Amino acid sequence: MVRFVFNGWTWQFAIEEVNSALIVAGKPYVIVVVNMLIESREDQLIGSALVRQDPFKATVLATLDAVNRRVQAFPAFAVVLMPVETSEEEISG
Repeated sequence: MVRFVFNGWTWQFAIEEVNSALIVAGKPYVIVVVNMLIESREDQLIGSALVRQDPFKATVLATLDAVNRRVQAFPAFAVVLMPVETSEEEISG
């Protein structure tokens, strides 16, 4: 589990499941489900990667694929979830 504080909120990420036995269009894929908890709100993120040579590398890439979608949304998402005591000036400044 990874835990950090962003904009006054505690974010936690944990890998829930890894499936490396998936064949799509005749090619092997890894699917990773990451459980994300922000304070009391829970969300599941999913990522995938084609297994080219190294299944461990594909697992890392699938994990990053899942988490990257949420990380890219941090600035906009954080404003929506900001604590009441945090002002917009504190975020932008």
